[in-house]
Amino acid sequence: MRLAAASRWPQAKIVLGPALGCVLLIALCAATGSHLWHLWEHQREQYTHLARLELALDEAKNQKQERQAELARRFDPQQIQPQLRERYGWVDPRDLIVRLKLPNH
Repeated sequence: MRLAAASRWPQAKIVLGPALGCVLLIALCAATGSHLWHLWEHQREQYTHLARLELALDEAKNQKQERQAELARRFDPQQIQPQLRERYGWVDPRDLIVRLKLPNH
């Protein structure tokens, strides 16, 4: 029966083979295009996120520089030791008196 159908339409094999190949090729191209589109969208989101992170980093650097400048303006090296002593009980090693004792025999 199959031979009869093939003998009735000999052009069917000639037409259906390339047609199925074209359909398969179109389906693969559509899938590839869809995946490329999703990758493109993901890359765009990543670049947007990177831009936001770089902006936040620049703002943090500017804040640090401003605070560093403010600290440099307000810092008085003469007051640091009394404040460290008062707040933390810090003692400058240069203020300590070292007394050597001779061993008792």
